[in-house]
Amino acid sequence: DLDVVVPLGNAVLTTSELMDLAIGDVIMLDTDLDTLLPVLVQNCPKFLGHPGVVKGQMAVEIKKEYENA
Repeated sequence: DLDVVVPLGNAVLTTSELMDLAIGDVIMLDTDLDTLLPVLVQNCPKFLGHPGVVKGQMAVEIKKEYENA
């Protein structure tokens, strides 16, 4: 089996903000909704895709192969 991971984005919080988090709070990420996300296979970028939901389960739609910049 291979590990496949799709990081959604990053956020920077102060220690105080982290300590104040509660159920229902929303953390804003640095990723726009239309940004293609890297699809990592065994921790290596292989594809770019969009996150979504299929039959009530989180999913990612592969849009293109990852190309080294």
